[in-house]
Amino acid sequence: MNAVFSTIGPLLLVSLAGFAAARSRVMTLEQTLGLGRFIVTIALPAVLVSSLAQLNPARVLESAFLPSYLFIGAVCGSAVFFIGRRLLRQDRAAATTMTLGVWVPNNIIIGYPLALQLLGDPIVPMFVSAILVENVLWIPLALVLFERSGHTERLGIKTLVQIGRRVISNPIVLAATSGLVLAGTGVVLPDVLLQSLNLLGGAVTGAALFYVGATLGHAPPSRLSSAVACSVGARLLLAPLLSLVLIHVVTPLNPIEQAALLLFTATPSFSILPAMAAPYGGRDLGASIQVLGTALSAVTLTGLVIWLL
Repeated sequence: MNAVFSTIGPLLLVSLAGFAAARSRVMTLEQTLGLGRFIVTIALPAVLVSSLAQLNPARVLESAFLPSYLFIGAVCGSAVFFIGRRLLRQDRAAATTMTLGVWVPNNIIIGYPLALQLLGDPIVPMFVSAILVENVLWIPLALVLFERSGHTERLGIKTLVQIGRRVISNPIVLAATSGLVLAGTGVVLPDVLLQSLNLLGGAVTGAALFYVGATLGHAPPSRLSSAVACSVGARLLLAPLLSLVLIHVVTPLNPIEQAALLLFTATPSFSILPAMAAPYGGRDLGASIQVLGTALSAVTLTGLVIWLL
């Protein structure tokens, strides 16, 4: 029990510090949003570039982790979209918001720092696999579905080009691609640059956990509905259950890959879900999914970590 507390305790305390800072207005909403942008656009990309530059790219592409993660997303996302449209009678935009909340977990802010704390640097190839699946497949597909829910049923070249630009310009995708290119070409970063990247990346875990707590501190009350419950349930329960099935029945994964698959499929929805859904009328639904899922994950992720240890 001491080992569990020594692992989880610091993570919870840092998150609680962020929550308290937001509630007491020591950390304003604008400052919290700025911290989130720093994590996503600077600190995490620095970690990815420095880690991947020293990685064998084959470890990312040859592992059974990537198809396993892809399969789980496909099954959970299809189930949620079908339930949203056919059983809950949601419009296409709402069903897409529910599905996007399942497709893209918050591995950047929660999953990666937690896995890094528990498993160390060996989880980097699995994290890159997850990021590639999410940013190259699920997010563009969600944008296509969102666009189809708008005023036109036709997707022109202009819309597809805009979607492609959003994916390519994503700092996480750029960092992952740059790191893999450096690794594949054998280019060695200068020591001064590598140390600079490591200094920036060293802020990821603490800053990310503080940001999660501060985000919850600023969030309005979440509205529970069947759509919210469906998306959150698939994200926090169905996805990790499918991971267990794959691990024990189907897929040959090593212990690190097994733990990473469980952790990366058990995190709540990503932080910018409300912002992505807002242009299509899904801001409130996305916010409820994100906030409720993040709050409940404090229980589900703690239980998972205890089980893993």
